[in-house]
Amino acid sequence: MPTIEIDVAGDEDHDTLTRRIADRHNCSVKLLKEIGPGGGNPLYLFTGTRRTLTGLIKDFYQDIDTDYHVSRIQD
Repeated sequence: MPTIEIDVAGDEDHDTLTRRIADRHNCSVKLLKEIGPGGGNPLYLFTGTRRTLTGLIKDFYQDIDTDYHVSRIQD
């Protein structure tokens, strides 16, 4: 199944934020590293279909060009 790793930052509790977005897009989520490579923010692995992950990425990166992130989906 397709997956993507996302470094989660934000003011909201990371676990709550990731689970809410994953549920909204029918994806599963797993914490990979509590202190990830991008400034120490947690690194999560999202799993779903290419379509659900694309929707998740667009929701997650609302104000950023999402083409790059969509290209990072691993089949």
